[in-house]
Amino acid sequence: SQAKSVKAVPWFHYNYLWRESGSLTSSPTNRAKRIESLLSIIDMLRDANSLASGERNRKALETARFWLYRKVFNFMDYSEFTAPENGFAARIGEMKALVRSHLAYRATSMMFIRRLVFLASPGCLKKRNKVI
Repeated sequence: SQAKSVKAVPWFHYNYLWRESGSLTSSPTNRAKRIESLLSIIDMLRDANSLASGERNRKALETARFWLYRKVFNFMDYSEFTAPENGFAARIGEMKALVRSHLAYRATSMMFIRRLVFLASPGCLKKRNKVI
């Protein structure tokens, strides 16, 4: 948003880092930090949304929060998701509102069904515990 100019290039490039010790995101310590970091970003986006000018900007911030909540939900196992001490249960209302407003957003039929299941009972999607 702050760029003076933007230019498209006709090629793309990816860099991959292969670690012998495994994935940076799957270790229990890093996973917990990543969840905490994602929740902080979600909170900053919520605050920015109240200051954003224009419906398009507010919708973009809301969509970013929706995708970040999906990432957090996928990182957590069922015991973390339902544990009262982590405070995540208090965010369920916000998550459901975002899912309702993005029900058909870029959704395959399976994604649409998963979003409906989430609205009805989030725990149904988290019954299997993830092994780390």
